[in-house]
Amino acid sequence: MTRARPPRELRGLPVAAAPRESTFQRIRRTGKLRLGGFLGEEPYFGRQAGGRWEGVCVALAQALATALEAEIEIVEAPVAGIAAEVASGKFDLAFVREPDGSRTGGVEATEPIFYDCCAVLPHAGFEAAQWVDLDIPQTRIAVDIGSADEALARRLAGSATITGFKTREEAIAAVLSGRSDCAVSPALAALLTHKHNPQLGAMSLPAPYARLPVGGLIAAEQDRGLYDAIASWRNENRGNGKIRDWVLIGLARFGIAADELPPDLQL
Repeated sequence: MTRARPPRELRGLPVAAAPRESTFQRIRRTGKLRLGGFLGEEPYFGRQAGGRWEGVCVALAQALATALEAEIEIVEAPVAGIAAEVASGKFDLAFVREPDGSRTGGVEATEPIFYDCCAVLPHAGFEAAQWVDLDIPQTRIAVDIGSADEALARRLAGSATITGFKTREEAIAAVLSGRSDCAVSPALAALLTHKHNPQLGAMSLPAPYARLPVGGLIAAEQDRGLYDAIASWRNENRGNGKIRDWVLIGLARFGIAADELPPDLQL
């Protein structure tokens, strides 16, 4: 069978490219929601010996995928440069702290899905009920460089002697060795750290209470399907309390029970 030729007046004109499939369309077509997974970020992410991923963000992503009639597929990725990875399409969703709601650099942040907060992990015998108690040069604070916790420590206790480390583990090691008086950390991570290092002093949430919102990062696209689907899922499930339930499920995988959460921590 011969192929019909276009009319003479249309010959030689450029052919319009087929519209690019959006992230939302691809998820619905494939039934897969690709999530960026970060090693060393327990209890938000963790990979068991058998290769299975678990944690708070994994539990939330599984619930979101179910709402999208999909399954999650976790793609291991470094925390650094995460926005570029999302924009390039390496995966569909990443969870980030302190999303600012911006739509720049090829990515877009969702509204916060749950809230963590900035906690202080001291060595035994060191106490600080308020940030102002830490805000003196004699206080030695360990932070992991580039984190939201570091930014808060420098804003609320800028007069302290603040030392940056490459990782949260190195910051905790400085406290354990006596080189620092305390480390700042997201509260959920601090609960797990204290469980692994009971020789540390009691974790505290110094006043004023500093919330750390956690939201999604997705590619910025003309098709708003994924953004709207996440927003609808988030609003419904924050209202009915299921977001909190899924966070607790993720924490339970690491042995953290609901009654271990500080009363002031409003997820």
